[in-house]
Amino acid sequence: MEPAEMNLVELKTRLSSSFKDRFILEGELGAGAFGLVVKAQQVALNRQVAIKFLLNKQARHLEALKRFKREAQTLANLRHPNIVQVFEFGKDSGIAFLVEELLDGCSLREYLSEFVSLSADESIKIVKALAKGLSLAHQNGIVHRDVKPANVFICHNEYKLVDFGLVSTVTDETQITATNAVIGSPAYMAPEQFLGAEPSPSLDIYALGELLFEMIAGCPPFSANDCGALLTQKLNENAPPLNKIAKCELPEGLADLVGSLLERRVDRRPTDCEELIGLLDDVASGRGYRSATVME
Repeated sequence: MEPAEMNLVELKTRLSSSFKDRFILEGELGAGAFGLVVKAQQVALNRQVAIKFLLNKQARHLEALKRFKREAQTLANLRHPNIVQVFEFGKDSGIAFLVEELLDGCSLREYLSEFVSLSADESIKIVKALAKGLSLAHQNGIVHRDVKPANVFICHNEYKLVDFGLVSTVTDETQITATNAVIGSPAYMAPEQFLGAEPSPSLDIYALGELLFEMIAGCPPFSANDCGALLTQKLNENAPPLNKIAKCELPEGLADLVGSLLERRVDRRPTDCEELIGLLDDVASGRGYRSATVME
């Protein structure tokens, strides 16, 4: 991962006085391949926000800038309590920036690093919240494509999806990534995503199954040393039964539901997030799991 080209002190010297009149930069929240995330005070509205700055040479390439802008446009059109809110996108002194809601908490990845595994009830609650946010996205023709613990934020018992930089629409024919590139995080990708399948809600539904499995079992259902070996597993092997390795007691039907989310065949998974939410409610209330999908 290429480090950011400049730190916060250097960034402040680059930004225009008009930008600094609008936002008071207070401290770094994180850094990544794209640049910096900074905590700031938005002066006019007297509120704290998070600002992503695109700083690396690689990140400033046209493809990365298109992806960054697409994230802003996507989030601007998705208002939901389980999706991070975006306030503004722009450029200042040649630096692209994205102003977002400031989230007070930690990522699901950090949370799992501390607790390793979670109860079935808490895991169901988290996945149900994410499914609600994704349902709105899917209804608007938007597929996240990178649902994973690092892109889930926990703040005051709320769960929010972040980082929509890899989103795609189900009808979008525009390529903003390298030809034949693998888009997503391999550990949480559906088998067909490795093979370049067209974006569909089923990709995100599969990823939710991976999350639900990992939160309860304390480990992902598939693991390998490289993408090729991981793909071979996902294409040819079923996920291990959750009830065999779960670190907590499972409500009736939960293991079967997780298994359906991780089906290799798309037509054997729940058809959409609304169906998934209903299935989670059934399991949580003790009614068990009944698949609406016809199995061959």
